[in-house]
Amino acid sequence: MKKRIFAAVLAVVLLCVILLSCDFLLQHADHDCIGEDCLVCHQISAFADALRALLCAPVLCVGAYAAIRGLCRLSANLPTASSHKTLVSEKIRLTI
Repeated sequence: MKKRIFAAVLAVVLLCVILLSCDFLLQHADHDCIGEDCLVCHQISAFADALRALLCAPVLCVGAYAAIRGLCRLSANLPTASSHKTLVSEKIRLTI
């Protein structure tokens, strides 16, 4: 139960960070840039890079999950080395 609560709190905090970062980007998108050492431009670049990394992670996780599920389904359909059935193996299988 504690793990679920911790995971939910962590998800809410991560969502808040993402939303606040997006809000900062939207508020300062049309700022008056002072040139090369502009701190706002530096922060916008850092937030944009972090958001790109955070948005790529779920896509990669979903792809990895789909690949693993596909491999598991394929391996379940493959014949095993002990595919020949005997009366003894059937009896053992039924009693387990």
